[in-house]
Amino acid sequence: MKNRTSLLNGSQGYTETRRMGVFGDLTVGYRNFVFLHASGRNDWDSRLDPSQWSFFYPGVDASFVFTEAIPALKDSRILSYGKLRGGIAKVGSININAYDLENEFNVTGGFPYGSVTAHSMAGALKNRYLQPEFTLSKEIGIDLNFLNSRINAELAYYSMSTTNQTLPAQIAYSSGYSSMYVNAGEMVNKGFEAELKFVPVFNSTIRWDVNVNYAYWFNEVVSLTPEFDELSLGNYVYAIVGQPYPVNKWSDFERDPQGRVIVDAKTGLPTKSTDLFISGQTVPKHLLGLQTYLKYKGFTLGVNAEYRGGHVARIGTAHDMMFTGISDITSWAGRERFVYPNSVINTGTAENPVYVENTNITTNDGNVDFWTQTYRGISRPGVVNAAFWKIRELAVYYDVPENYLAYAGGFVKGVKVGFIGRNLFMFLPESNMYGDPEVNSGSGNAVGYAPGGAIPPSRSYGFNITLTF
Repeated sequence: MKNRTSLLNGSQGYTETRRMGVFGDLTVGYRNFVFLHASGRNDWDSRLDPSQWSFFYPGVDASFVFTEAIPALKDSRILSYGKLRGGIAKVGSININAYDLENEFNVTGGFPYGSVTAHSMAGALKNRYLQPEFTLSKEIGIDLNFLNSRINAELAYYSMSTTNQTLPAQIAYSSGYSSMYVNAGEMVNKGFEAELKFVPVFNSTIRWDVNVNYAYWFNEVVSLTPEFDELSLGNYVYAIVGQPYPVNKWSDFERDPQGRVIVDAKTGLPTKSTDLFISGQTVPKHLLGLQTYLKYKGFTLGVNAEYRGGHVARIGTAHDMMFTGISDITSWAGRERFVYPNSVINTGTAENPVYVENTNITTNDGNVDFWTQTYRGISRPGVVNAAFWKIRELAVYYDVPENYLAYAGGFVKGVKVGFIGRNLFMFLPESNMYGDPEVNSGSGNAVGYAPGGAIPPSRSYGFNITLTF
């Protein structure tokens, strides 16, 4: 770059892997109403030890079109099409990089002698006999069409189990290492999906189409390594046996067995727990989509809306608003000293606590220090219900009538004018007064945390003209 005052820093690396696969696919049908499909794939991957290079995974599915098989349904004016389907498949994958089976040295400086360049071993012992991870998927479903496809419905249930996951396991420090990657752990995903498409109004001048889809998703970590039932994956993300994956853990107030906040008997300030709490599922459990299109003469109105719910998120903006004093929560008691709501004090000892309702011990400060330090220093107040309704898109189109196109001398065959608005409206639950829960600190596992200072979502408007020649 010409405007730089110094040289660019850069690095390079080189890895070499070889992957090869062969697969077969077979479909058999009988009298146009029974179909059987089978497939198989074998992969070879040099990232694994030669003894583990080859791994095979098959799949099979079948379908039965009962409206073709049952004579009484062939000419039905109500049920136009009906199909039952089911399948089971196994998929293999590798969750390591090139050369991850070999113990390597890291270049260090200042160890063991001053600035002399030396090498040190990595903290994790490599395992040459790691195997692929496997996911077993099962699905059943039904497809129905009514009234010559005026009404279409699909319903499916699925179950997925991932085993043989590549996870770090603790080993004896006397080995010279702290951990070793092993094949262990199981995670299950279950859910169902439903879709309904129908045309409630259809005639020569107007057509109204409605599409509704819903999905329910359940996920649970069944097991990890024999030594651990919890793994920290960084960025507040954890995998915990018996919990959905991923979950977040955050700091919380210290509470009594009834869930009331314990305050200091002298200062009246809430105390911080030494344990982190599991905030809950960070991935939406419920997904609902709605699309509708209304056509009247040359006009078309389209709306795309979506609901996501059944999960939580920590909104970092909540703590930023506390720090600046613009959060309405900072005006709880007129920014004066107050008795912390639903709080207790311990009149016993740490070993034998006796919790008594706090009725008169006020916070020693209800202004700047309380909200910017004591309260803001705990994550729990920023954890909210992450559900939302969004109007993703609203569009209006107009097709110019053909008689107006005659003035173009037949050169232009069609003109469509459109106005489009995206991300127009967002509706949030009362507990979330801070921002869009879709703004996460990252992708993949790094969900459930919308950091403060994130760029707000934008609302956009567009205009287009489509010409057909």
